[in-house]
Formats: sequence, C-alpha cells, structure tokens
Amino acid sequence: MKTIINIILFLCVSASAGAQKTMREAWLSMPDSLCLYLNQSLRTELVDFVDMGVKAEVKNLMNSVSVMDTLTANYTRVSLSEALTIDMKLLPKADADTIICMVKTYSAPAKESIVSFYDTAWNPLAGDFGLAEMKPVNQTDSSASALIDNFVVSPDTLSRSEFEKRKKLIDPLMICAELSPNDDTISFSLSLPLTIREEQELLKQIIVQRKFKWQQGIFNKY
Repeated sequence: MKTIINIILFLCVSASAGAQKTMREAWLSMPDSLCLYLNQSLRTELVDFVDMGVKAEVKNLMNSVSVMDTLTANYTRVSLSEALTIDMKLLPKADADTIICMVKTYSAPAKESIVSFYDTAWNPLAGDFGLAEMKPVNQTDSSASALIDNFVVSPDTLSRSEFEKRKKLIDPLMICAELSPNDDTISFSLSLPLTIREEQELLKQIIVQRKFKWQQGIFNKY
C-alpha cells in the first residue's frame, strides 16, 4: 500500500511540474536566482499593480526601479533596470506541455541578448530549439563570419568587394533578440555599438532582421 501511495504522489508531482501555467503563475514561481533585482514579494507587488490598473513599478533590490511593461496570459516584459530587460513567453508543445522562453537583454547602451529555455517548474532545458544558428560565438572564432552571414544580404547593385568591406564594419558582433507579445515569434537583429552614423547608413543597405516562428515544439525560420 505504501508503495502505491508513493507512486501516486510521484505521478501527481510530475503532472504538476509539467502542467500548463499562465505567465502570471510562471512569473510568481520563478526562482529569485533568475531575477536578482526582484524577490517573490516584489514580483507579486508588480502583478498586483497590473491588476489595479496602475503603473507596475517598484524599487528593486539594487536600489533602482523595475517596471512591468506588459503582462498577458502567455507573455511578460519587465524592465528590471535601465540596462536590463527580460521578455518571457510560454510556448506550447505538441505533447500539451509548455516551456518558458526567456530573453535577457543588456543595454550598455548597445543591446545584446541571452536566450534560455525552462520547463514550467523552472528547470533549465538543454538544446537550442531551432535557434542554433543564432547562438553567440567567440569573437575570434571563424564561425563568427558565418553568424554575420545570417544577418546580411548583398544588393545586386553592390560589388562583392564593397559588400565584404561593409561586413567588416560589424565588429564587435552583438545580437539582440525580442519575443513578440502578439504571436509565438522571436526576432534577432544586430547591434552596432562602435559604428558612426555614416557607417550605419552603409550597413542599413545590407543588414536584415531574422525571425523564427514557434511550430510543433521548435522555432522555424520564416
């Protein structure tokens, strides 16, 4: 009998860990270690402000101000400080489970993002879920050139030598990611921290944004 009870308890816990959650629940259950600016009490306070229809703003643990800009059933965007923003989206899987995609974006002032995935119990998930080609690389790694190639196209009116010359202006390589609040898409773009206005104008002619759509448990480029 004791064994049967233990099995039932295990199944209940497993089902609870894998059950679908709202973003509100995921936000409130997030470990403090993943959000050093806000403990659970402060995160709850932000949600309460959203419910009251007032600006969701609190003084955080770093003595600056954090603002919950958006909160929906499956998405949230929080400006933890002037230099750090997090976007989170609940993404459905074919097995009726849900995973959490988190994008942390650092602005200093050029933007650079880190994309990570968790289950709804906030256990880290291995794998890139279709975003391998967007993974940051070592600046000295030869694969950096391949990564840059994902963000540039050569116009027919531009010579090959001029195209390669402009590509070299992309240094250092910094990538910014953003989750959409309206659909299950994520977009990636290049930051250009060390380029002057004239160089930025030249790069605008060859740089493109890349978007991926979540379908059947993986991000697909479109």
